[in-house]
Amino acid sequence: MIVISKSISRIHRSSVSCYQNRLLFTSFRKAFFKKVNKLPIPETVSDTQMHHGKPREDLFSWMENLSNQHLGSYIRSENQYTHQAMHRHRFLHKIVLNEMKKRLHVPTLLEPLKTVACGYEYYSTTSPYGLVYLRKKLGEKDTSEVIIQKKKKKKLKNAK
Repeated sequence: MIVISKSISRIHRSSVSCYQNRLLFTSFRKAFFKKVNKLPIPETVSDTQMHHGKPREDLFSWMENLSNQHLGSYIRSENQYTHQAMHRHRFLHKIVLNEMKKRLHVPTLLEPLKTVACGYEYYSTTSPYGLVYLRKKLGEKDTSEVIIQKKKKKKLKNAK
C-alpha cells in the first residue's frame, strides 16, 4: 500500500511541474507575442455586372472606386492587421533578407546597352564620372554625341 501511494505522489508532482512549465510558457508567449486583432472584413455591396452576356455578381466592386470614403480606412486597417501578424517574424525576416542579399550577385558595372532607333545607335559606356549615354549616326565612325553624363561630385574641404 505504501508503494502505491509513493508512485501516485510522484505522478502528481510531475503533473504539477508540467502544469507550472506550461503556465511559464504561456506567460512568456503573452509577454513577447501580442494577440493579433481580428482580420478586417470588408463590407459587401451587391453589384451585378454583365460580362459576355452572362450576369455576374461582384460583392467587392466598390473597391475599384478610389474616391470611396470607406476604401482608405479599410486598407489602413488591413495594413495594420498584416503588420501585427508579421511583427513576431521580424527577426526571421531580417535573417532571410540578409541571406538573399549574400546570394544575389548584382554587378557594379553593367554591360553596355546598344539600341538602334531613328537612324541612330544609342549606347552607354562607363567613365570615372559614372555612366555616359552616347549616340552616333548609323554607318558613321567615331562621331559620337554625348546625350547624358553625370557630373562628378565636388569634395568639400574640411573647415579647420
